[in-house]
Amino acid sequence: NRKRNFSVDNCYITFNSSTWRWESDSTICGRIVLTYLTQYLGYASFSVTITLDFIALVILRKSNKAHALGRVMESDYMRRRKNEAKFLIQALLQSGLLLYALLGSYHIYTLVESNFLMFLIKTMSCQGCHALDGFIIALIHFHKRHFFCKKDASVSHTVGTRT
Repeated sequence: NRKRNFSVDNCYITFNSSTWRWESDSTICGRIVLTYLTQYLGYASFSVTITLDFIALVILRKSNKAHALGRVMESDYMRRRKNEAKFLIQALLQSGLLLYALLGSYHIYTLVESNFLMFLIKTMSCQGCHALDGFIIALIHFHKRHFFCKKDASVSHTVGTRT
C-alpha cells in the first residue's frame, strides 16, 4: 500500500529563466497539471465553443428560412439578424484565437530551436489571445455615439396643477 505525496510543494509549474521554458516538477502531479488541466482542458473548452458556434449557425440558418417563408416581420427580422450575425462573427473570431493560443502553446513552439522564440511563441500566444479577444469585442460592438455625443443632463419635470 503505497502513498503518494500530493502536497503543494510537489505540484507546480515554473518558468525556468535559463532555458526560457515553462516546466513542471517531475512528479505525477506536475505532469497531470501540465497535461490534463492545461492542455486537455483547453482542447475540451475549444470543442465546446466550436459546438456552440455551430449550433448558433444552424439557428441563424433556420431564422433565414423562416424569413423566406414570410413568418417574420421585416423590421424585427433585420434587427435580429444583424445582431445575430455580429455575435456569430465575434464567436468565430474568438474561437480562431483560442485555437491559435492552443496550437502556439502546445505544438508550434516545438518547431523552433531558439529558446527566446520558443518563449515568445508559447507565452505570447496566450497573452496575444487575451489582448486580441478584447480588441474583437471592442471592434464589433463599438458605437461612436457612446463616445462622441454630448450627454444631456436629465431634468425632471412635474406635470399637473397644485390643488
